[in-house]
Amino acid sequence: PITVGANLVTCFGTAVRADGAPFLPAEWPMQRCLATQTPIGPEVVGLEAAGKKRVWLSLNCTPVRHGEQNEHRAVVIAIEDITEHKRNSDQLVITERAVMSAHDAMLITDAEQRIILVNDAYCALTGYESEDVLGQKPSMLRSGRHDLKFYAAMSEQIAATGAWSGEIWNRRGNGDVFPAW
Repeated sequence: PITVGANLVTCFGTAVRADGAPFLPAEWPMQRCLATQTPIGPEVVGLEAAGKKRVWLSLNCTPVRHGEQNEHRAVVIAIEDITEHKRNSDQLVITERAVMSAHDAMLITDAEQRIILVNDAYCALTGYESEDVLGQKPSMLRSGRHDLKFYAAMSEQIAATGAWSGEIWNRRGNGDVFPAW
């Protein structure tokens, strides 16, 4: 029997799943598609040549039968290079883990200044659960102790640098006012 996809492994040397576990020859998406005669994919495969960076591919395999009696079986494979997407995705996971495990209160907003992520330290400091603040604007914490010039300067710094740090008076979920740095 021919192992479909063997040429890719021979060419690259190592083949792994998205989680880094190795692929056995019978587990290759092309091989499974051929054996079961059912479409497989999208499935992520990492290929690595000796001494080279891993390349990540998304494979979609479709079985095809041809011949007068449909006696010949083949597989049509659509391959997309998703290396950059996979690296970006992995980096986002690492960043989220770092934010979530930080001891300092952190929040992250989108371009419209809506909160998309808060960590446990933020929830402990403000008294809000993450479900209460996701989709809200940080201005929900305004204490009334700062004037509009303060918030305008903060917004300018965020627009220029992507971040702001400094002392601010905020209001907890229970109404208490507190200083934050």
